[in-house]
Amino acid sequence: MSVRDYVTLLRESWWIICTALVVGIALATGVTALMPSVYASNATFYVSTPTETDSASAYQGAQLSQGRLASYSELLTGGRVAADASAALGGNPSPGEVQASVTSEATEETVILSMTVTGSSPEEANRVANAVTASFLGLVTQLETPRGEGPQPPRVLTDVVLPPTTPTAPVSPRLTFNLPVGAVVGLIIGMGIAIVRRTLDVSITSADELEEALDVAVLGDIPADPETSLSPVASLEESSPLDRRTWLRAEAYRRIRTNFEFGNVDDTFRVVLVTSALAGEGKTTLALNLATALAATEKRVLFLEGDLRRPSATSLLGLEHSVGLTTVMTGAASLDLAIQSWKPGGIDVLAAGPRPPRPSELLASRKTGSILEELRQRYEIVIIDSPPLVPVTDAANLGAHTDGAIMVCRAGSTSRQELDQAAKLLRSGGIPIVGAVLSGVRVTPSTSRKMYEGQHEVSGMDESHRQLQLPGGPTAGPPAARPTPSPRPRTHGPRPPGAQVSGPAHAAPDPVIGTAGGAAADATGPAIGSVHRESASSRFVGMIDLAPRRTRRLPEPNGSHSERKVDQDVDLAEPEADGGTDRPADRRENERGDEADP
Repeated sequence: MSVRDYVTLLRESWWIICTALVVGIALATGVTALMPSVYASNATFYVSTPTETDSASAYQGAQLSQGRLASYSELLTGGRVAADASAALGGNPSPGEVQASVTSEATEETVILSMTVTGSSPEEANRVANAVTASFLGLVTQLETPRGEGPQPPRVLTDVVLPPTTPTAPVSPRLTFNLPVGAVVGLIIGMGIAIVRRTLDVSITSADELEEALDVAVLGDIPADPETSLSPVASLEESSPLDRRTWLRAEAYRRIRTNFEFGNVDDTFRVVLVTSALAGEGKTTLALNLATALAATEKRVLFLEGDLRRPSATSLLGLEHSVGLTTVMTGAASLDLAIQSWKPGGIDVLAAGPRPPRPSELLASRKTGSILEELRQRYEIVIIDSPPLVPVTDAANLGAHTDGAIMVCRAGSTSRQELDQAAKLLRSGGIPIVGAVLSGVRVTPSTSRKMYEGQHEVSGMDESHRQLQLPGGPTAGPPAARPTPSPRPRTHGPRPPGAQVSGPAHAAPDPVIGTAGGAAADATGPAIGSVHRESASSRFVGMIDLAPRRTRRLPEPNGSHSERKVDQDVDLAEPEADGGTDRPADRRENERGDEADP
């Protein structure tokens, strides 16, 4: 594993590691509290030989003393000294207990011998240490005294440098030592559990894993939001900086739209299938939000409810679901009658219709292909919501009539095997995967902080700064309410070369915030996104429209020329080639005239 993998592991399994850390510290504290207190009494001995006048004899005496240290250490911890000390103490503690409590250490290249005696109390440790010291000195004197006629001095002398001390604090247990040990052990166990859990987890948890599994580009990820069912179309919500989840979801869908458009500059993908390996991965929500986000860029978009088994999109939008794709296929209704307009999102919707007895065979029929081909001629983008790939074959059969598919995968839910199976079903049918989207991604604090920094410039303005300042003119107040325009007749069919792309048969959505602003609200009040409040962003639309654009005649493939507007900042005082200026108001009037002209 690389450093990045370990960082990802820490971010995903931090709660396991923290839990193991807390458990380790708690166990260390409990063990420390249950352990009996142990006190230690220390004593130090100095071993020497009687010195002589010449240096050679002194050197030999020092070597003799150093050679005795190892033997004296064994005697100090041996049974003879323990038995004598226990007898001197009246048999309590026993010789075995005395021997177990005594430790000794001989310092190398010195003649110093240290002794440590432990006990359950300071008094007991000192009492046993004094008894052991007396017993040891008596035994050494007995062994080192030469045997012969008359009293002889011992060959080696042992003096007590530091008599047995009386301890004031226990040497065991040590809380300052046990707590770090417990913390380290807890961290090691927590990391081990996290590594094993990640090794056994075969689900997709990151965009990198999704891209590696499908070998396609990831268009974006969608943050997890438990309130998605309350506002499924997040791009229509005017969220504030405090409403971080809705704001993050709306920006995620706009990012997915932008990445999709970057990969579709040649209009290769006109009819796109949105599907997933299993149910409940967010494909319907993605299809709705992607359709509304594309419609916000003034494209003619149709949302097709291709899930004939469990349709849910029309219920979320508050539209009629009894007439739709199946009624058109059976001839009970025409395509013009079945298509509904959802004005808040700026899209047209074709519902699934009544459930047929065999949905898979119906979606694989030529009739479905002819309907999709007709929709391809009428709309710039057709977004299809489909059933999951693994449980049923509906999505694979429907995908055969499309230009490509977008695969949705829920983080931590979809396994690699299920995702690989779904991808094989698409590729075996010759359906290219346009891209992938990871849903249900956990929101990190850094993401929320970036969201707030990106929003406060608009939402934090007061009313005086929100008013539009026109160059050389008075302050413009909020735009007045405009009357709802009468709907234009739907003009389906292929557009002639060079024709201007007109918007859907309803009010144009706000290009800044992705909402149908002003008169786009339905008077009858649709179910979702029908209430639109005037925001600071929408008031700057007029400022954006003031930017003049050049009109150029560009060659068409058939050799003719058509006028196309090219975004380019120009000087208001600079005259055009034809001697005039292309003013926004005149341009909009010309566009209305072109759209009214059949």
